[in-house]
Amino acid sequence: MATHTYSVLLAPSTVTAGGTQTSSAADLTGAYGGIVTAQITNGTTGPTVPCAALLQTSGNNADFYTMANGVEDSTASVTTSFSWEVPPGAMYVRVQFTGNSGQSVTVAAQIQILATI
Repeated sequence: MATHTYSVLLAPSTVTAGGTQTSSAADLTGAYGGIVTAQITNGTTGPTVPCAALLQTSGNNADFYTMANGVEDSTASVTTSFSWEVPPGAMYVRVQFTGNSGQSVTVAAQIQILATI
């Protein structure tokens, strides 16, 4: 029977206009991949340029590279969610939120890890 674990990578946080928020990294070196979910919520005034969610991976937990991304809507009060499957070969993953201008947005990220098969 497979076992799974769940972890919050980034609790709900604010990305100010022009700012960046980066989640903690999940260590998948002893796992079989998983699912990363991310969410971006606009305020009552949407950003001029929407926020992007970047799924990043690293082989050494220091040098991260983008392996997938998603861009939210710039409409006011809209929540956009993303889900990415992380393959077994990924050693470390994190989510970086960046790119919004004009207004702040609220972001969050989680991971569901396939721990054993």
